[in-house]
Amino acid sequence: MSSSLLALHSQTLHPIDTHNHGGAVAVEQTASTVFEAGVAYGIAKPTPSHIATHSRLSSEAFLPRIHHSLIVVNGKAYIVGGETEKGGFAGDEIHIITLPVKGRDVGEPDYKYIPSLSEGKDGTTPGARAGHSVVSIGSKIYLFGGRDAGEKPIDEVGRVWVFDTDTLAWNIVELTDSLGAPKARYGHGAIGTELPTPGSQ
Repeated sequence: MSSSLLALHSQTLHPIDTHNHGGAVAVEQTASTVFEAGVAYGIAKPTPSHIATHSRLSSEAFLPRIHHSLIVVNGKAYIVGGETEKGGFAGDEIHIITLPVKGRDVGEPDYKYIPSLSEGKDGTTPGARAGHSVVSIGSKIYLFGGRDAGEKPIDEVGRVWVFDTDTLAWNIVELTDSLGAPKARYGHGAIGTELPTPGSQ
């Protein structure tokens, strides 16, 4: 495919002399090259093996939003935070969409939302925020950062919020050394990975 496309560019970039019979040849060569490139693309283009489907879910509580987070854990999508279509902050409730996953019994497509609950004694939850990042490890979702309604980064001295998809409640991870805490931020990215326990290999 690459050679045909290169040939297409080399042919079409040359000026065509239409004042003699060679012009007709040049036009014919260009048309031939276009056809060859198209055939090569058709052969090289992979044939999709899956057909996408969708199911429409409706709920008055499911508000359109931006700057939120969405992450899938065990066939369910969890949506947290963000801003609503009216420019205000969404609450810190958890929106859960059950996705139809082939070969996995997670139930029919469904939607629900639950209030934000805490496993801690102080009952603390992340609160409304936008521009935060989330990752998942196992059955837990880890949330960091974000900004408040005043467009300022939420400074929590490196705190990481942990949502357990089994208990449907929040917990927190605090840093023992605040001097090494990452700076408050929003609109960032995050990557999660599970490190092996020393001696487990």
